[in-house]
Order: sequence, then C-alpha cells, then structure tokens
Amino acid sequence: MSDRDLPVALPIAQWPRHSIAQAALTFGWKRARLPGTGIVEWFRPDGKRLGQFDEEKNEVWLSTELADNETEVLRTIGHELEHAVEHHHGHGALFDEKRAQLAGDRFVKLWDEHIADLHAKVAASGVAREPFQRFFAGSAFDAGLDDHAFQTVEARQPHARRPRYAYDE
Repeated sequence: MSDRDLPVALPIAQWPRHSIAQAALTFGWKRARLPGTGIVEWFRPDGKRLGQFDEEKNEVWLSTELADNETEVLRTIGHELEHAVEHHHGHGALFDEKRAQLAGDRFVKLWDEHIADLHAKVAASGVAREPFQRFFAGSAFDAGLDDHAFQTVEARQPHARRPRYAYDE
C-alpha cells in the first residue's frame, strides 16, 4: 500500500483515550517476532475499512469507530498483524483475508490469556492487587508542577553556617 491508499490521520489530541490498542499491537508484534516496532495510528470512520496495515512504516491504522469496543479493537489488530506477518515473509502481494480474519479471532483469545497470566503473576507476587498502567508525565493523575519547589525544599533542610572571611564584612 502506498501513502495515497491510507486514510487521513487524526491529530493525537483526537485519538481515543485509554485504548489498549498500542499495548496489544506491541504484544502481538513481539509475539510474531516482527522486526522494529508497530505503531498505532487512528483515523475517522470512512465507511470502507476498520483497519489497515502500512507496510512502509510498520503502522496499523484503526478507525475511531472501534474505540468503544475492546474486542473489535483486538480483532482488528490481530487481523492487521497477520498482514504484517505476510508482508514480512514476502507474501505482501497475496494478502489472505480469510486467514487474517481467523488470526484476528485467535488474537482476541491470546490477549485474554496474556491478561489472565498477568493477573495471576500479580496475585502470586502479593505486591499489588492487580496490574496497573503508568501514565506518562503530564497526565491528569500527576501532581501539579510546583515552580517554587526548590525554595520549599531548601527551606526545610538545615544549613551549615558559612565560614566568615574578612572580605565578607
């Protein structure tokens, strides 16, 4: 596929929040032992497709129509991952839609097993009740920026007396 076949990308500010798409794609990409890193891009629904694989940039394009349906996001990622595997093995001109649909269904089951394994490991560790996601700095869950933190921290620390010299007077 060339760039002219790709949908119009949405600005990052309009991407669905809290989507598992990138985590699922990374999991599938590593599991398939594909080179590089797969990237998720989002586009507005166009009535023609729910997802598309761009083999030039290793990007999986997803329609925002999928955003509220986790199972369909996973199924579409699995479908597009199969196309990525086909392309990587040199079968890019012979994309097999039936095989990709089956791969999408298999991927949903693999993801569910993966998440169940993570929950089991966390339960066995006794450290946390369940896995959690770290949000990037700047999210709504971070403490606000304190421009005067250096002053408040310094004010609480004891200071040694500075030696006095003749030129100080």
